Order: sequence, then structure tokens, then C-alpha cells
Amino acid sequence: MRHMRLVLAAAIAVVPFFVTDDAEAVGTRTFVLDTLDKMQGGDMKGVSVGSDGNVRAGFTLGSTPVPDAAAVFAVAQLADGSTLIGTSPNGKVYRAVGETVSLYAETGALAVTSIVQAKNGAVYAATMPDGKIFKLSQGKADPFATLQDVSHVWSLAADKTGNGLYAATGPEGKVFHVEPSGTSSVYFRTVETHLVSVAVAPNGDVYAGSSGKGQLYKITGPGRATVIGDLPGEEIKALAVAADGTLWAIANEYGELPEPPKRSASAARLPAGPTSTAKGKPGKGQLHRFDATGRDERMMKHDDTHYMSLALDDKGNAYVGTGAEGRVYTVNDAHVVTLAADTDERSVGALIIGAGGKSGVIA
Repeated sequence: MRHMRLVLAAAIAVVPFFVTDDAEAVGTRTFVLDTLDKMQGGDMKGVSVGSDGNVRAGFTLGSTPVPDAAAVFAVAQLADGSTLIGTSPNGKVYRAVGETVSLYAETGALAVTSIVQAKNGAVYAATMPDGKIFKLSQGKADPFATLQDVSHVWSLAADKTGNGLYAATGPEGKVFHVEPSGTSSVYFRTVETHLVSVAVAPNGDVYAGSSGKGQLYKITGPGRATVIGDLPGEEIKALAVAADGTLWAIANEYGELPEPPKRSASAARLPAGPTSTAKGKPGKGQLHRFDATGRDERMMKHDDTHYMSLALDDKGNAYVGTGAEGRVYTVNDAHVVTLAADTDERSVGALIIGAGGKSGVIA
């Protein structure tokens, strides 16, 4: 797995389609390449292709190897502009500055699944399968919180204050609230085995997604929650909330309940967490958007790949990384799906999109 710096090509070029009219006298044949499905089978490096048939210059990808990493499950951009990269199977965190990648901290866990920087500057990393959250600094990973009856901490999100944390966990499907002191308590519990995603709205509401029945919960206070989405498939892999409160969710369907990885290098090479299907086969992915009233709108779907990662740019546009073919897609309000990046990797485990979608990190 490689860390990739994205820079939007300086010139935005529109490539015209040439369609030959039927001319029976000379036997001319007509063909049209006018959809994303027809075009994405080729090499799409440096090309941005929309489902409406428009072709433009795409992201220019540069790649930097991450040492000792079979997979990357988490990335976070820090206030100083550097990027932290959480890896498996050795639970190491690397720091990327430009094209330079260096070891930042070692947790000793199997995998680092989520990284968050708090408002006060503290950096936290979730890990599995020991149920621990670490506080990171250059060269150090200090145990910060060990969550009771938890083996997998799948996702972290800063709370409304910006200094506390919410943690989505398994195998008992709980969301924990962790104080800045490291003290933790169960904020919400379900009958699901795993809650694998968590996000916080600007008003403080907490959203959590499950693996098992693919349910989306809105949590308005300790123990107070409603199911606002029963999405197709078995899991809600990732959530993101825009500044205006719009909620984005990616849901995956596999046909069977995936198994969480165990403490082995071979298991760690499968896609992250409950997205590990029995034989690593691709599932089906959907991207949903929920407005302020809770209205659900399906924005995008793929039947040939599940989704691994989700990120928003500063305008609230959603980008999705796939679990097959290593691609990044985005979609607009008119449901035009655009292939934004085509990497050489098998999957895109983590994703950051910069201002206006003009820069970012694919891992």
C-alpha cells in the first residue's frame, strides 16, 4: 500500500467525443464512448471521467512508499499541514511531509484504524484488537484509554468541545465517550456486534453505523438514539458530516457477514475490519446523503466494488475510495458520478481531500 499525494492538473481540458454518422455507401460504423461504465475499463491515469460522458484532466498522482505497511486504514491531516498515516500489520504511524515519510510512533497493536487531532492539539489513535486508544507524539505512543469489554476500536471522532472523543467499537456494538483525562463511559449501546463508524454534527449530535444489519443511528444524548437509516447491505463503513450538517454515509453489501481480522499478518492484508469478506471478494457499495430533516437520498452505487473510505472537501463534496481497482469517485447534486483518481493499488483504505478538491492523500 502506498501513500499518494494528489495535485489537480493545472490545465482543465475537455476532450471532445467524435461520433461518426451512419454513411451506408462507405460502410461506416458508429460507436460512442459516452458513459463512465464504458470507459472505466481502460487506463484512466490522469483523467477525470463523468457518468455524463465528459472527460477532463484528472488528478496527477505521485506515490511515496510507506515502510513495513501491508495496508493503510487511517489518515489524518494535522494543524501543521503534515499527514499521519495509520498502518497494519505492525500498528505503526508514519508522518508525511511533502514526499518525505518517516516513522512517527509505534503502538504495538495489529492495526491503527483511526486517527484524530483534538482542538487542543493532542493526537489520538484507535487500534485493534486490544481495545486501546493511544495518545501520540513524535516517537511516542502512550496508552490513553483502554475501553472495557472492547477488542476493536473502529472509528474515532472529536466531540462537540473538540477535546473529548467518541469511539465506535466491537464486539458489543457500543459508542464510548472518552474525556480529555482518558476516563471513558458507554454513551450508547446496540444489539449489533460492531459499530464501525462514528461522526459528530456541528450541533453535537452523534451518528454511528453498524456492521451486521447496516443500521445508521442518530444519538442525541447518553442512551438516546433513533435509527434514521436502514441501508442496504451489512455495514455502514464510514460517515462524514459537512459544515451545514449534511450527513454522508457509505454502505456495503457482501451477501454474508464479514469477519473482523484477527492478530495475524495474513488477516491484516484483507480490507479493514468487518469489510473483510470470506475470500476477499468485492462487495457492492452505495453512497447516501441525509439532509437536515433526515431525508435519505442515494447518490451513487457500484455493483462491482464495495467502498472503503469517505472524505469531504471544504465545500462539502463527497469522495469515495473503493475496495477494488483502487479508485476514487465523487458525485454532484445531479447524480453525475465522476472517476476522480485511478491508482495502481488494490483498494483505497483511507482518503483526505484538500480545499476545493485540489489536493489530498490517497492511501
